[in-house]
Amino acid sequence: MPGKVTIIGAGNVGTATAFALALDGTASEIVLLDRNLEKAKGEVLDIEHGAAFMNHTEFIGSKSYKDIKNSDIVVVTAGAAQAPGETRLQLLSKNVKILKGIVMEVKRYAPDSILMIVT
Repeated sequence: MPGKVTIIGAGNVGTATAFALALDGTASEIVLLDRNLEKAKGEVLDIEHGAAFMNHTEFIGSKSYKDIKNSDIVVVTAGAAQAPGETRLQLLSKNVKILKGIVMEVKRYAPDSILMIVT
């Protein structure tokens, strides 16, 4: 069972993943990382609001990749949304750049983690 799980991307999918892990008690620590720190912290507060009904899990809302250090699993849910008039190939190109940047940071701070990409 993993001790520390990092979720990169505090959108709908990332937040639902964090909530499901919290309900399940799968991780002892969950880092919800997003470039928008206030969003990540707000989502953590919402999940912690129901903490009385969950197993104990420590949450961190962050925008610093330093906080993913020693993660057992890193789940990437981050990516760009399709803009009006944008082709799927253009969107793919944009998301490849985003993913490359994320993977470099994971390699730097949590090189031994299992990397799960949610697309």
